[in-house]
Amino acid sequence: MSRSNKLFIANPFWILFGIYFFANAYSLMVALTGAPLGVDSQQYVFELEDVFLTSLALFFSFCFVLFIYYFSYQSARVKSVFSLGNRVGLFVLIIQLAYFIYSYMYGVNIAGVEDSVEGMVLLRILFSIIQPEIIYLIAAPGLRSRWWFVINSAVYIVSSLMRGWMGGLFLIAIIFLIKKYPFEISWKRFFYVCGVIFVGVLIFPILVSVKWSIRSGEGFDNALIYLREVGYFNYMFESFGYLINRFQMFGHVALLSENSNFLFESYSADKFIPYWMDGLPQWIWLKFSGVEIFQLNRYMVSEFFGSDNLAYSTNPGIAGWFFVLKEKSLVFLIYLLAITVIPAIFILKFAGEKYFLYLMCFSFVYLFHGWIGAYFNMMIYLVLFVGFRKIFLQSFIK
Repeated sequence: MSRSNKLFIANPFWILFGIYFFANAYSLMVALTGAPLGVDSQQYVFELEDVFLTSLALFFSFCFVLFIYYFSYQSARVKSVFSLGNRVGLFVLIIQLAYFIYSYMYGVNIAGVEDSVEGMVLLRILFSIIQPEIIYLIAAPGLRSRWWFVINSAVYIVSSLMRGWMGGLFLIAIIFLIKKYPFEISWKRFFYVCGVIFVGVLIFPILVSVKWSIRSGEGFDNALIYLREVGYFNYMFESFGYLINRFQMFGHVALLSENSNFLFESYSADKFIPYWMDGLPQWIWLKFSGVEIFQLNRYMVSEFFGSDNLAYSTNPGIAGWFFVLKEKSLVFLIYLLAITVIPAIFILKFAGEKYFLYLMCFSFVYLFHGWIGAYFNMMIYLVLFVGFRKIFLQSFIK
């Protein structure tokens, strides 16, 4: 591609930074006007003091993510590049298909819906440990075979949509940009991307309808009837309001700021697990200790949204934790540095720049949202995957 024809390099980290910054800045503007701000299914009007404190906390969070990115990138040099062959592609396909078949047959693992199946305990434990979705997301950027990448991505998309989780399409886009990095955008590609976005805008109401029809169990026919009653273009506008709300945590953090004293007392009384116990290894220990795994994400849903659905979780953001912890926030900040900077330097050194970008992107998708457990699990699996591959399987995985 000629230099004159190149517009820019599509860095997925900066794209995510722009999306999240815009969504939260938009929510700030709404809050400053005194208009109700959507927080999941609820509407809140916040005092200016809470709006101001929330803005500071989120600004610090954005700066924190940038610090991790630049500090880690400057602290290590790439020694080897992580790539995966056909055997890994086949393994990922098998576990994805097994997970999809199991979920479809027993009606479990549907987003936002509590699992009611009590049988097949071994399979439930097995998939809880293997985490097929995390395995796919980790392996996909490193697959050398284009066909294995396409096949596994197709299975991942179908599995996600069939289980009512539309976020899989968003993650696929991130994975694609990571895999193709440095992805140069020319004028031709720019117009092509605009065309894809335009088509996505047109079909977005249908995708949202499919999502809610699966989660509610009412069937796609009822969703289409509702779509016709509301009007396709009206629902398109509503859907994009919902989409922007998914990328903002301004309202969630403001809610935590408003109830800071109550949440600090709840945290001190062990009403929900501490941030450092949010992760698969810690969950296993808690299970054996007979402690109920109840995160801040779900505690917010229970206390503020009045829902007892244990599959319903919201996003407090890492900024929200500062209002929960108050003077204990310094230890939280040290913990965040430990689970971000150390893994980032290791991954950059032994897996290369693409996987460094992968970790940084999911720092936004998971950690920035406040889904500490999801980030911790992904980070642990990635570090173990890279370490195991480099130390034990060098001669096996070609």
